[in-house]
Amino acid sequence: MLGRFAIILVIIVGAFSASALDEPKPDPEKYPQDTAEHALDTMAKALEAEDYAYFITWVVTPDSTKRTLDKYKTLEAAVAASKTEPAKVEGRKTTLALIAKIDKSKKVEGKDGDIAYVRFSIDDKSFMQFEKQAGGRWCFNPRARVAADKGGPK
Repeated sequence: MLGRFAIILVIIVGAFSASALDEPKPDPEKYPQDTAEHALDTMAKALEAEDYAYFITWVVTPDSTKRTLDKYKTLEAAVAASKTEPAKVEGRKTTLALIAKIDKSKKVEGKDGDIAYVRFSIDDKSFMQFEKQAGGRWCFNPRARVAADKGGPK
């Protein structure tokens, strides 16, 4: 009896393991990220295609990927949330609308410590920031969105 239970357990665990979503491999031909401009285009392309596994794994900065996987525990759960959570669905629509309005020629390049970045202006105060990773790939940093207020009361 214990032997049958063990076999059934192995089959069930194997079935769940086989159905887990695999991390996609980088695809620089389909989703180029060799420049910040290409990374911005890739971001729009991945969101339009609802290729959330690729977006989560390769388009955002590695620390953003880690935060997402820490929150949802698996890539599969993170992708499911991207498809169904109302805030994420609305966020995607808003992000795509903002990307469509960006003038790529109006960008600010800079460095923050060892991190090279390019900021594409959305309006007078907000932007989308892409950061160059160690391997040369540019990734979107969703936490960098608003220019620091240099003056005024605190």
